[in-house]
This record gives sequence, structure tokens and C-alpha cells, in this order.
Amino acid sequence: MLRTAGDLKGVTIQATDGDIGSVQDLYFDDHLWTVRYLVVDTGTWLPGRQVLISPFAFRAVSGASRLQTTLTKDQIENSPSIVGRTVPLGRGRVPEHPRPGVRGRAGHTAATEQGRGGDARPRA
Repeated sequence: MLRTAGDLKGVTIQATDGDIGSVQDLYFDDHLWTVRYLVVDTGTWLPGRQVLISPFAFRAVSGASRLQTTLTKDQIENSPSIVGRTVPLGRGRVPEHPRPGVRGRAGHTAATEQGRGGDARPRA
């Protein structure tokens, strides 16, 4: 099912161990024309914090009113905040995905791309 970017704004995000916040924005890759990250406002759980979560960290749930991620609250809490970020994340570095022909890694967050939690370098 296709959704517009506007449809996603405000949708609740659920980690494996509870709700973490809601979608506030999307970051696009301007070369590949794909959604690179969902900007998630962590609301009252982590007040004043927004984090980046890769679309590959979500699982499809038909008819759900919220988006379910494969990440835990601890993983999200330890991911980098977008506040004060001035350098684009990961330009030119797209991690592998376990399925052939799909770019990205399941459970991939900005933390893995920054070298904390996994190797995000492309493999030859």
C-alpha cells in the first residue's frame, strides 16, 4: 500500500518494547530519490529529542494505525539525535541488505551508519 509523506506525519512509532514517539519528517536521498530516514520525535518518553530511523528498521503490518520497528527502546535511546547535525549522513555509503537487490540492512539506524553498532561500508 502506498502512502504519501503527509499521511505519515504524526503516526505513532512502536519499538519492540513499547511506543517511542511519532513521525515528524522524512529525509530523502536526493540522488536515489528514496526515503533515507524517518525523523521521529520521541515525545514524552525522551523529551526534546528527535532521532533518525531507517525505513529498513520497520516491518509491514497490514491495516495497522502505527508503524512497528524492529528496534528496542534502548537502541533508539542510544542512536544519535538530529539536533545540531550539519553534515549529511552516509552520502555514498549504503549498507547491504540480506535480500539480493535490496539496499540497506534490517534494523539499520543512523547509529550503525556512524560506526556505532555495525559496519555500514558497502562490500565488494
